[in-house]
Amino acid sequence: MKRTFTFTLAVLLAAGTCLSGAAMAQVPSDAIRKAVKDKKDKPSAPEKRPGDDVTDPTMIKPITETIVGRVIKQEDVRAMIVDIDLRVDGYSRIRPDRSIVSELIKFQTAAVIFPVPPVTATSNGIDPAGPDYRAEVMFDGAAIGSKPTVITGYAGGQKYAKWAVTDMEARTMLLRMQLPVTCAKVVFDEQLALSVPWPKGDYPADAKSTFQIQLGVDYIHTVALTPDVQRAATEKIIDELMKTWTNGEDPKKLGPVYLAKFLTGQVLELIQPSGDGLAFNRNTSFQGFSLQGAAETLTSKKGSEFDITCALAAVFRRAGLPTRVVIGWDRIGEGGGSRRERFRSWVEFAIVDPISSTEVWVPVDVVKQRRVSSRAGALDRKWDYFGGIDDLQQTIPLTFHFHPPTTVDNAGAPCLWGWLTTPTSQIAQQTMTLNARVAPARGGQPKR
Repeated sequence: MKRTFTFTLAVLLAAGTCLSGAAMAQVPSDAIRKAVKDKKDKPSAPEKRPGDDVTDPTMIKPITETIVGRVIKQEDVRAMIVDIDLRVDGYSRIRPDRSIVSELIKFQTAAVIFPVPPVTATSNGIDPAGPDYRAEVMFDGAAIGSKPTVITGYAGGQKYAKWAVTDMEARTMLLRMQLPVTCAKVVFDEQLALSVPWPKGDYPADAKSTFQIQLGVDYIHTVALTPDVQRAATEKIIDELMKTWTNGEDPKKLGPVYLAKFLTGQVLELIQPSGDGLAFNRNTSFQGFSLQGAAETLTSKKGSEFDITCALAAVFRRAGLPTRVVIGWDRIGEGGGSRRERFRSWVEFAIVDPISSTEVWVPVDVVKQRRVSSRAGALDRKWDYFGGIDDLQQTIPLTFHFHPPTTVDNAGAPCLWGWLTTPTSQIAQQTMTLNARVAPARGGQPKR
């Protein structure tokens, strides 16, 4: 028996008619009422809570003024600082006599890159050329002294700081950063967002770039097949799922926000969380992310929070929604009565303001939604963690990529950073530590 969620979309698609000049489906009120009634008669979601807002896809209105600053609003903005130490040691091996030999990090030239915390729906990012950006590269405790340059042009608008190093022999490299970032919770005007149509032309550059091939979303390093072959396999899996979810209809007959909500519910109900998606060394120090990729996650129907996030990004993109993965550091974490900082991930998909042609990024945390319930809520109700997310005031977005989307290596599992050394790559091992804190008050502003 098909899920009521699938039935809901089938009814909407079957009844959809094109809005004049809006390029999206308008759903007649009798059809949506029938779909909503079916959802009520066959509940698969938690009960509605008193005070939950109602959204109505039948109330589609032409956009006559800019949506920028109206669809997504930041509230409770907080100034945070994240301290990051990335340590890379020459690889150690044990001789037959049980003595330990440590290889040196040795190269003629090296380019070391680390992501610059980006501008997102929940954060204003950081200017690496500004006075508050503090980062240095040290070899055996001695700083190289050079400031980084900034390289751009990566998917989603990601920037990287780059250090150039020459003629080095050392046992250890340490990249030490102190990054001040503002974070906020997000308020979402879903009713206004539902009126935003598909763009008539190309997406703006940053949004369009998210369709580029990406680690975790399209492919993983641990599979022998090329990234392009893995991406094709991932898309085939999604196409089969999409046919089931939409009864073979074109999903883009729905508007972008309503389609994103529907697909979020499908992924939420399909995939069971499993594992933490992190890699550690024998001393239980964090080494990087252990990714199985969207294809395996959608096929096995289980995965870590990072795998689930990548799966949702892959589904959104295949449906035509520009989507980027956001990887952040959560100061509050989930340690019960005690605070435990942790990595956290979510996605942002782009809609385009038809007045200014500006992209607006809408955050979705399907992992948090899944922890609330294994069933998606009714489509005509607002969902926690779809658009509006009220617990990101102390979560610092770090990057859109688990590994830089360029020709760099690292020293283990994907771990945000990378380097390119000549004449050969390095045999080394990496660990990373992070700590977030509230920035000191300035100008009489109270601490939070």
